[in-house]
Amino acid sequence: MGRAKALIEIDGAPMVDRTAAVLSVGGCRPVVAIGPDHLTGGVATVVDRFPGDGPLGAIITALEHAVLIGADAAFVVACDLPELDAATVAGLLDARSAHHERRLLTIAVADRREPLVAIWSTGCLAPLRICFDAGERSVYRAIDSMAEIVALEVAVDAQRVRNVNTP
Repeated sequence: MGRAKALIEIDGAPMVDRTAAVLSVGGCRPVVAIGPDHLTGGVATVVDRFPGDGPLGAIITALEHAVLIGADAAFVVACDLPELDAATVAGLLDARSAHHERRLLTIAVADRREPLVAIWSTGCLAPLRICFDAGERSVYRAIDSMAEIVALEVAVDAQRVRNVNTP
């Protein structure tokens, strides 16, 4: 897009701030952005431990932060989903609440699995780190390679999880 997607305004607010608000209204607490301070708008920030290594490194950073604060999971959402809504977030949280697997991945599914609209249990951290340390950077391949992760697929409206790559 020629500039940072996180700071592009949708309805008068940077996408990162809008995404944080949707997560909060949907029931997530605390809400933090993973990345450099200059791209996180008004959202509390956790610096990505693996900048430039794509979303898998950011997911690992989010899970490490979740462990640090005593949470059992991290709800991971890309900031470039302008039509994500609180009902979609709440639906994933509700689906997860009935399951207690240690290595549970509650993942949105529209046309395909959406690992950047997913709740990653902290039990997923160790197997993700093994994949990452072995050189994997694809979130999809990492998920497919980890038989120990239980995937709970939650159907969502495809429009709500559509990412944007053009202005």
